[in-house]
Amino acid sequence: MNWVLKSVSNSEIGPLANGADISLLLGRILLSRGVKDSRSALRFLYPKIKNLHKPDLMKDLRKAVERIKHAVRKKERILVYGDYDVDGITSSAVALRALRRLGAEVDYFLPNRFHDGYGMQEERVEWAAAQGYRVIISVDTGIRELLALEKARRLGVDCIVVDHHVPGDQAPPAFAVLNPLQESCTYPDKGLAAVGLTFKLAQGLASTEDDKEALQEDLSLAMIGTVADCAPLLGENRIIAQFGLKALKRTNIFGLQELIRKSNIQEEIHVSDVSFRLAPRINAAGRMEGPNKALELLLTLQRDQARVLAEELNVLNKKRQKAEEEVLEEAIRKVEEQGSSLPGAIVVAGEGWHRGVIGIVAQRMVERFSRPAFVISLKDGIGYGSGRSVSGFPLVSSLSRMSEIFVRYGGHEKAAGVTLQSDQVKVFQDKLSREAELKGDVLQGVHTLNLDASIKFTDINKDFVRDIKLLEPCGIGNPKPRFSARGLRVFGAPRILKQKHLKLNVRQDNSTFQALGWKMAERAKEIRSGSVVDLAFFLEENYFQGNYSLQLNIQDIGKCDSQGAKQR
Repeated sequence: MNWVLKSVSNSEIGPLANGADISLLLGRILLSRGVKDSRSALRFLYPKIKNLHKPDLMKDLRKAVERIKHAVRKKERILVYGDYDVDGITSSAVALRALRRLGAEVDYFLPNRFHDGYGMQEERVEWAAAQGYRVIISVDTGIRELLALEKARRLGVDCIVVDHHVPGDQAPPAFAVLNPLQESCTYPDKGLAAVGLTFKLAQGLASTEDDKEALQEDLSLAMIGTVADCAPLLGENRIIAQFGLKALKRTNIFGLQELIRKSNIQEEIHVSDVSFRLAPRINAAGRMEGPNKALELLLTLQRDQARVLAEELNVLNKKRQKAEEEVLEEAIRKVEEQGSSLPGAIVVAGEGWHRGVIGIVAQRMVERFSRPAFVISLKDGIGYGSGRSVSGFPLVSSLSRMSEIFVRYGGHEKAAGVTLQSDQVKVFQDKLSREAELKGDVLQGVHTLNLDASIKFTDINKDFVRDIKLLEPCGIGNPKPRFSARGLRVFGAPRILKQKHLKLNVRQDNSTFQALGWKMAERAKEIRSGSVVDLAFFLEENYFQGNYSLQLNIQDIGKCDSQGAKQR
């Protein structure tokens, strides 16, 4: 992997740092992330709730609010139509909480991926109309469901679509559409997840002080869905993430309290805890059975029920982990059987693969092979696929150029889903590989490790740590700052933890740190006590049994020349 120090103009660092009263290092990091002036730096470093955009800047939001309030006044039945992933579940929870605060007659429907498939279905719309629902609010789905929306219109049901996915060429025939990516929508922030859009709708519906206070609690749900859906933690998402984490720490939602306990989160709650502990448990319901348990967990007003549901999700998550490992092992074997020359994109299919885990396996394939990847479960001649991508290779626009081979498809830049006939899988692989190979610069880029600065251990002090913490919450779009340090001497033999992870003690001058390399156990054979290594890493705070320490989370190991190009 090539180490590349992000390029910034040194002449710009000083004015930005002085204007924002921050260190030169922090100024450099902000410049490398596109923050160009001190005013933008202060807004980035110190997010404020008041900096959220007014919800009625979004096209159709006022129209949606008026229709919902009319339905509440007339006691018309409303159906929230969600999705089975974390973004869809939290979006449904935010919508239902807001509607219940208004006194709406509201129910929900979350599709089961195994029985209902993805997205709005005509049959379910017909059912809703027959049950007397006059308004359907679709969250995290609907933008491409033209047939279902047209069916609703013919049946006299008004649909309000709240969806962040990329729109198709044809405008959806809905009463109102909340999606900043649609034409003629001038809403300033285009990166909101579906739960962020639903939160904007909840903001628009809030009319009393009690409603506005309840929105602070909803931020915890909005944060979880935003992080889980890998939305960039910039702009409004950064505000949602920061204040959502604070809301989560003091949450009154019983389901979240119990989920935190089951996830063994005992100290500070970080974005990584949401990504790797909370979100997988919420997702496990929809992946292994049906998503209703997860939604009921977020809505229940009974602590005992919350405790039971949290345990059930914990059990389902363990089953999910086992199924994931089984499919991953077989998927890797299929790729390796194709030989050493990898195609531009990975497409693997298996009969009866668990459809609930193919999305996670696709992400693992991306991490392993540095390629866009689709994993497809085959059943009765139909392939159900889930894909993940690398930065710079937008999936949905690529899929749109081969749309004729799909029964249906949809998603966004980093993640997408497809349904196709099983005899089209090879065609799909060839077409997607050609698309990826045309963007060879993108595939080359996945072998590059971008660094924010090269530092010495003596630079790491309380002020340094304080500055780094100002960049939190970190995640997609705003990653933890990565550093390199050169000429580090290893003392003591490398240790292997759980047969997977590498632990080193490294010293530079008179400063010593522990360094952990997750899933880097195989690198131990290259290192001995007394070895001199260069590390690329980010700093990590470690809380254990009341003790606090700083450690290095190793991103790569190697020797570097003065320009930052790694030497093997």
